[in-house]
Amino acid sequence: MTVEDHYSEPSPSSGEQSEPIVGVCPSCQNTVMHTAEQLLRSRGTMTLAYGLCASCRTPVFTLMVGHGVVHTSVGVCTDLQRAEIEKFWSTSSPTENDILSLHERLNEKQSTRYFTHHIKQE
Repeated sequence: MTVEDHYSEPSPSSGEQSEPIVGVCPSCQNTVMHTAEQLLRSRGTMTLAYGLCASCRTPVFTLMVGHGVVHTSVGVCTDLQRAEIEKFWSTSSPTENDILSLHERLNEKQSTRYFTHHIKQE
């Protein structure tokens, strides 16, 4: 997977995936049923969905992989909101200059004091 693939727009749900995406909540072990509206990405035989567990209200990513009648899925707890995830996917990838600028800023003594001061206050 390239950086461009990672930051590409979400794939629209194809007509062939009409059944819900089924996962297991890692927090309470109950079944999580994701609808087509909760689909985040679909590529090849992999589908990624986001939703809340109906039992414990934990936000869950579910990755489902399979073909035909054989599927497997993994649920992962997250602290992200759907809006945050969509914002992440809609932003452009950082450039080399962005990374270097951040590194330079973090190396400045004044910014280190700034970050340390704010972390201690929390």
